[in-house]
Amino acid sequence: MDVSPIRRQWGSERPRPPLPVCPEPASTFATWTGGAAIVVTVLAYLAYLGLGARAFQEGRSFMTGQLGRQITGEQITVWDDGSDTTGLPFPFDFEGLPRRRVELITNGVARGVVYDSQTAFREHKFSTGHALPAPDIFGPLPVNLFLQPGSQSVDQMLAAVDHGVWVTRLHYVNPVHPLNTVVTGMTRDGTFWIERGEIRNGIKNLRFTQSILDAFRSTCSVGTETRLLPGMVGGIRAPALLIDGFSPARPSSRVGWPGGPA
Repeated sequence: MDVSPIRRQWGSERPRPPLPVCPEPASTFATWTGGAAIVVTVLAYLAYLGLGARAFQEGRSFMTGQLGRQITGEQITVWDDGSDTTGLPFPFDFEGLPRRRVELITNGVARGVVYDSQTAFREHKFSTGHALPAPDIFGPLPVNLFLQPGSQSVDQMLAAVDHGVWVTRLHYVNPVHPLNTVVTGMTRDGTFWIERGEIRNGIKNLRFTQSILDAFRSTCSVGTETRLLPGMVGGIRAPALLIDGFSPARPSSRVGWPGGPA
């Protein structure tokens, strides 16, 4: 069995020397570099907040009245495809209908939402095959999301950061304002201070309150490699992102993992 891909993903065989952990970063910052794990979490909440037709029709979605308009930066393209074998393929929904590929956001432009039979009937459309199991209180949701990779490696994104933070994972995320896609949460499993393109030290985990769409508008670069990780339902494949404009509210009382990012 070839375990080299696992070693590349999770680190070398030898343990890393520990990094010092500082209670707070050396200066105010707004640049976050995040691996695929945080992007998957952000996409899962974006889907929950407004990429389904029920929220769209009830006026609770950030997509309501925005189709055809620019809502994120041009580097962001998101779609849902239950038949793509690079994800977690699930070709039929819980009404027995085939899942269709749905373009949700293309080069930053809002393109559409997903439908089940009930919500499709209201607009005289066909279902896109995204019904959830009955009794369903949420309406249709995309459960096989993809974010299009970009052109930069993680090393290149790190090198572009003068002062900022590497975030490994997000935790305890909750919606604050669905229409503005504002969520709050914390970092976990390793938060690191970046200075002049290098990881300098670990810092305390950070609490944040941030609009997802604003973060996507401030995306500077998108990683070349993607990872498939579980979402709220199904799987999400996404790359790392470099975001300029993602500011924390305050440090938490917990410290980051001191081994460095994988």
